Amino acid sequence: PATFPENYVIETTNANKSKVTISYPGAILNVMVKDLYTNDQYHDQDPNDKMKYHVHPENSIFFEVDGPYLAMILPASKEEGKKLKKRYAVFNFDGSLAELKGFEVKRRGELQLIKIFQSSVFEAFLKGESLDEVYASVAKVADYWLDVLYSRAANMPDTELFDLITENRSMSKKLEEYG
Repeated sequence: PATFPENYVIETTNANKSKVTISYPGAILNVMVKDLYTNDQYHDQDPNDKMKYHVHPENSIFFEVDGPYLAMILPASKEEGKKLKKRYAVFNFDGSLAELKGFEVKRRGELQLIKIFQSSVFEAFLKGESLDEVYASVAKVADYWLDVLYSRAANMPDTELFDLITENRSMSKKLEEYG
């Protein structure tokens, strides 16, 4: 919540740095992750002897407190135990996009269909007062685009369809150089 005290100031006896500010929630989260999820069996190969490994604890997960924000959308993995790419969408309280990472809507060269679908889904996540209402809002968007695909865009003007399924690309060489 916005009212939670994020930073804690510690006064020191060091004349060069009389105060140190730490993020209280960040520090607590990082201690908990370190205590619960550190890999105590991390192996590094000895650079001088390829047959030797050094075992040490390793933890590469660290939290930084940012925000507060209205919402953060993280996709779930399709398979249990499978790693996810860094993908998320973060929304400000006014509904504007604060940060977007890893989605096609951000990339050049992707189909407009995918970009518009993702943008519509992100907006739908902000509608509704309960989890059920949010899911219903997202489902409505997904159903619309499924109908477009299943009907082969029968109710869509050709110009709009071509805008959705064509890809804009910039060529780095002259056309003749591509052979």
